[in-house]
Amino acid sequence: MKRNKVIIAIITLLIIIGIIFSVNTINKNIDTDKQIVDAKFNIEKINADFSNEKNRSNKINILKTIQKDSALNNSTLDDESIKNDYSESIKSMQLYFTIDYDNTLFSNSIYSEDKATIVKQIADLNTLLDTIKSEKDVVLNEVKFEEYSVKINEAIKNNTVKFKQ
Repeated sequence: MKRNKVIIAIITLLIIIGIIFSVNTINKNIDTDKQIVDAKFNIEKINADFSNEKNRSNKINILKTIQKDSALNNSTLDDESIKNDYSESIKSMQLYFTIDYDNTLFSNSIYSEDKATIVKQIADLNTLLDTIKSEKDVVLNEVKFEEYSVKINEAIKNNTVKFKQ
């Protein structure tokens, strides 16, 4: 009889330990799921803020924010879909700026014989060069920065030659 009570007590104890372990595992999974949902919501909100923002400086700040959030979440959350969402959002935001760079470069590289137009093109290209320098670490990596710098400097040089003719 005493032996049966000990066996029942041990079985009961094992069941309680099993239940506690299961509850802790479930809670951890719930916490992880909540973090994933929160991260996805945050990404969507930041994307919407970026799309709705008109001011370039504010757009740069939003891009900086999502880059910081991405680094933080990649170190705390091991979820590929979140990593991909952050990566795609960052690339999309960076593309917004590089398209602007390309458009500015193109529009100020168009041939003109008008000296005033050439002077304006040179000024716009110098402004573009200053812009990519200030946005370099956020929008461009070192290689892309060098590529844009070379293209812009070539355009400035070509416009300067046209102006002197």
